[in-house]
Amino acid sequence: MLLNPHRTSVPDDASILNFLKRKRDSSSKIEKKIKKKFCICTDVNVAEVLLLFLNIFKKHSLTWMALLDIFEVLNYIVKANLFPVTKYSVQILINVNNESLSYHIVCEKCNKYFKRKNESKFRINCRCGSIIKSSSVGSFFIEINPTQQLQRLFEDPIVINAVEERFDLNKLSENALEDIFDGKIYKEYSKNTNLLGNPYNFSYTFNTDGCKSADSSKVTIWPIYIYNDT
Repeated sequence: MLLNPHRTSVPDDASILNFLKRKRDSSSKIEKKIKKKFCICTDVNVAEVLLLFLNIFKKHSLTWMALLDIFEVLNYIVKANLFPVTKYSVQILINVNNESLSYHIVCEKCNKYFKRKNESKFRINCRCGSIIKSSSVGSFFIEINPTQQLQRLFEDPIVINAVEERFDLNKLSENALEDIFDGKIYKEYSKNTNLLGNPYNFSYTFNTDGCKSADSSKVTIWPIYIYNDT
């Protein structure tokens, strides 16, 4: 699958470097904070503790208030503001944006489809008499807009370097098939006059199977990819 973002103008090198520097500075501050030790009594850092409690939050279906109260208690115990105490700050820390999610709800009893909902909490009275609540809904689709995710992805200097690597490959053997870049079709696309010869164009491969939402859950998730070539 080929993605070709339309650009009306190409930014100059100076503006790109300044933008990346700001992103690196912001990322390094967050990284430095979460790599701190939880306390002097352990080698466990803040990121590891945060991940442990987020796992408990998901496993036991805790409310956001319960999770934030736990983080406040942890801050009180260590006498430092190491953990986020608002939902917004948690989402910033783990790089989550709920605005990119939409919910498509289907009544399990009569299969009536309800319009797309952008909020994660809802209560619907179906015409068949069923009451559909966000806490117990069984049949639904989650639509994920990849635009913001791709934007964040390509703001990461590590990702940028990895994408640009295709123009300066360090091969062990010129005749060996070491990566997709060595394929005949990919080489044809990568010629200067073709689509992938432009550094602002890239190829993307989707390869995902269905999976359980958790080891102890009966709920399975099956992705459906829709690409709108505009």
